[in-house]
Amino acid sequence: MTKVVNANLIELKNAALRNQRRCRTLLVCALVVVFNGCSSAAAPKTLGINIRGSVSVTPTTFSGYYIFEDMQGSEVRRNIQGSGNFNDVMQGKRVLLVTVRRTSTQGVIGLVVTSDSEIIYDSGMLQTNELIVFESP
Repeated sequence: MTKVVNANLIELKNAALRNQRRCRTLLVCALVVVFNGCSSAAAPKTLGINIRGSVSVTPTTFSGYYIFEDMQGSEVRRNIQGSGNFNDVMQGKRVLLVTVRRTSTQGVIGLVVTSDSEIIYDSGMLQTNELIVFESP
């Protein structure tokens, strides 16, 4: 594949020097070959954080935060505060950490973390004020 890319780039340079229209086509072909063959360019994943709480007369309230790795490799932290249910979806490489705690005295709470619609963590529904934690291996 490298020979094909190099040959296309050389032909592209020569065509550009001759100011030919084929220059644009060769550039597109070279870029397609380079990017299709690049294994380090990982596709972004659709990551999801879902907190399920009681939605009754007095909904479950909760707070916490999560950290995920974006496509540039940076860690992004977002706070969570809500009642009833909470859902957030983002693009990135992976979810690194989620912590959430029920702040109301009653109700149940559950945490579900997904990656490309696949459940990677499900705490189940819990009646606790203890911290619920998901940490990526």
